[in-house]
Amino acid sequence: MIVEYLIYLTIFLLPSYIVRFKIGFVPFTLLEVLVLLTFLTWIGEKVRESLTKRRKSPFRLLAALKNPFILVSLGWIILSLMEVLVSVDKSGALGIFKAYFLEPVLFFWVLTDKIAFRKQFLRVMGVLILSGIGIAILAIIQHFTLWDPFAPAEIVQGRVTAVYNTANAVGLFLGPMIGIVAALLFIKRENQKSLPVRVGRSLGLVLILMLAAIYFSFSQGAYVSVIAVGILLSFFYVLIRILRSKFNLLLKILSGLGLLYLLFNLLFFAFLPRLIPNMPSKPIVRQTDNTLTIRLCLWEGTRALLLAKPVLGSGLNGFQTDYVQYYTCDSEPLQYPHNLILNFWVELGIIGLFLITAIIYLYFKTIFINLSKACQKKDSLAAKIGVGLFTAMCYWLVHGLVDVPYFKNDLSLEFWVLVGLALCYSRIFVSDGSLAEGV
Repeated sequence: MIVEYLIYLTIFLLPSYIVRFKIGFVPFTLLEVLVLLTFLTWIGEKVRESLTKRRKSPFRLLAALKNPFILVSLGWIILSLMEVLVSVDKSGALGIFKAYFLEPVLFFWVLTDKIAFRKQFLRVMGVLILSGIGIAILAIIQHFTLWDPFAPAEIVQGRVTAVYNTANAVGLFLGPMIGIVAALLFIKRENQKSLPVRVGRSLGLVLILMLAAIYFSFSQGAYVSVIAVGILLSFFYVLIRILRSKFNLLLKILSGLGLLYLLFNLLFFAFLPRLIPNMPSKPIVRQTDNTLTIRLCLWEGTRALLLAKPVLGSGLNGFQTDYVQYYTCDSEPLQYPHNLILNFWVELGIIGLFLITAIIYLYFKTIFINLSKACQKKDSLAAKIGVGLFTAMCYWLVHGLVDVPYFKNDLSLEFWVLVGLALCYSRIFVSDGSLAEGV
């Protein structure tokens, strides 16, 4: 029970990474401490189980290794550790490895081991949404008070940031939750009762708060992503009704769309035209304030970097250092290229790009296999959860076209929480055909 409540507390306090300190000479955040405390408590629980019940394999390692999610997550840790060696900034790379790769995967392992019942599953989703509510309310307060100690330069421009130092982070954090909340609120099945009135009203208020926070952030990438989620929700139920039990066909269609997404990114950057022919004569001299043009310049420089280092990339936290040798029309050494494909390619190399593609494919495949079962059994709530998890990842992919949806403490952990929910969704459905009742 202690581990379970630590899971809930950690997810609720996702934004707590802004509380920073050192233990000895090693920097930590409050969020990292919660993750490690959860993991170590889980390990202690497993050891105690082994001693009291005399189980030979309390971790069920051989069985776990047969799970493709576990294999990919192990590869994720190993590859990111190797990329520390590639990076020119070993100290910074180790910090990135610890906070963005190792700890989120450790939490993912604990989450998928402990969440086995309906109530546990719903509580995880609930505390995730509660965390988002806190960020949304703070952002709205900032809009009306014009007081933002976290990013005073942003609030001067009328953009809210909640606890973050950039307005775009509000949409990156809240966006996947909007997909879940909207699906629970709007998606209905034939011959099924809608959500209870109180729950429906609460979800409606939550959706309004989150949308308002994103609106006040004035993040164009978030605007486009929210619209994309709305379109998906509008057509999703229609697609299910047309295809009905043909979910394999629907999965193939979506896999094809995913492949097109990847190809579009690769071809776009392969043939990206030169925008401004003259390089800046001074460092960080910006020739335009248009954010799209700035990103196009950033992507052009990143393309030049990847042509020079296509296999290994720059290593963890190495982009800033390498970019100054390859920039073209915008010289600001940003930490990441602000595109999902380029972010992972630069940080983890071509193998990392393959791994993130594999994780996303497994995520969608798992959702649709079990969503099919939920619809066949006319399990309305389970169907809504499946659609919510689907749209959450779609938001992540769309916003990721122009931003950095993973490389931040709370965002990396939020991503692995979503992947963990997808795996729990799968296991619970496969075991008994519905979200089992439990404590």
